[in-house]
Amino acid sequence: MTTCPKGAALNRRAQRSASEVRTDAPLTKTQRDSFIDTLAQAARRCRQSFRVLPSILIALAILDSDWGQSAVARTRHIYFSAFGKRVKFANAADCFLARARSLDKHTQFIAACERGKLRDAAAELVIAGELTDDSYRRLLDAISKNDLARFDKEKAA
Repeated sequence: MTTCPKGAALNRRAQRSASEVRTDAPLTKTQRDSFIDTLAQAARRCRQSFRVLPSILIALAILDSDWGQSAVARTRHIYFSAFGKRVKFANAADCFLARARSLDKHTQFIAACERGKLRDAAAELVIAGELTDDSYRRLLDAISKNDLARFDKEKAA
């Protein structure tokens, strides 16, 4: 198993939510907002380094980790399922950086991200085989319902 270099540590809220025991009860809006806030800064940094729209990274993390409630997200801080090998991450930032690097190889996707064309960027992920048609619709739905496009306009602090 490969270990990514350590990056910025998760804040206390993220550490608490990652260690909580999952229940079948739906998450509250406050819990969903907390998960988004936990990931937002790392997603913004990925835009600067890899030109990937933060909204897409956050939406992928929501869908792939079931809002951070999947076992691998809670115990190992892995929020994406589309990796070719198992990788242990020190924190959410490392996980995002690895995912952004994997998406960075898709030049048409990056071109759409640079133009700020969210739907075009998501469509390029379907063409590249990163998303199915159904996951494309779910991705755009997650972005819309949670107003994730707001992160595409913000700068990393």
